[in-house]
Amino acid sequence: MSAFLLALIIVAIVPNRAVLGGGTQSDLVQLEELTNKKLTGVYAVPAQPQITYYAIDLNSSPPYALVDWIGYRFAGAEFVATKSKSGIWSLTFGSGGLYSTQELIDYGVPSAVATYLKANMKPLPTPTP
Repeated sequence: MSAFLLALIIVAIVPNRAVLGGGTQSDLVQLEELTNKKLTGVYAVPAQPQITYYAIDLNSSPPYALVDWIGYRFAGAEFVATKSKSGIWSLTFGSGGLYSTQELIDYGVPSAVATYLKANMKPLPTPTP
């Protein structure tokens, strides 16, 4: 069996979590909007916060996202969002710090999802002109 055919079979069988950190461009846009809507003015962040790293697991039910953001000066944190069946992301929980895998589990994120999210944090892609 050729390497190409084997790769094609693997891609067809294995769930794809690698597209934009696991999500689509629409997912990323929604998470950016959620970051701006929910966090502007929070934690003494007068400037618009920005996503720095993120991971999305669309294979879980519901889909989860872990988002690392930074705002004015040294403000920043992580939050967890979930995606509804209608395709809308909403803030599930977040604080003024970073979460360990165990803390995500303690807050109700399934163990396999928490492990996946922490292991697959990626920098926000640079926009293409």
